[in-house]
Amino acid sequence: MGRKPRSTGARNGRPVPVPLTRHSPYTLEGRIEQLGMFASAVRRRNGWGRLAGRILALVILLPFLVGLVAVIIQHL
Repeated sequence: MGRKPRSTGARNGRPVPVPLTRHSPYTLEGRIEQLGMFASAVRRRNGWGRLAGRILALVILLPFLVGLVAVIIQHL
């Protein structure tokens, strides 16, 4: 009888979860990757979930767009 092979998971026998993103969520690349995952999830939703996702995306992007327009107007 041979020894049981060592588990590649955690010491308690549970598997170690695979990270959702390739990059750390604290880097710019990780944030962009997470926003892309959010956008793809919103596209797959139907009904009120899609509407709520679009409103949330608009709330997230609106300050950026307002700031961009303000900078453009200021430089004219």
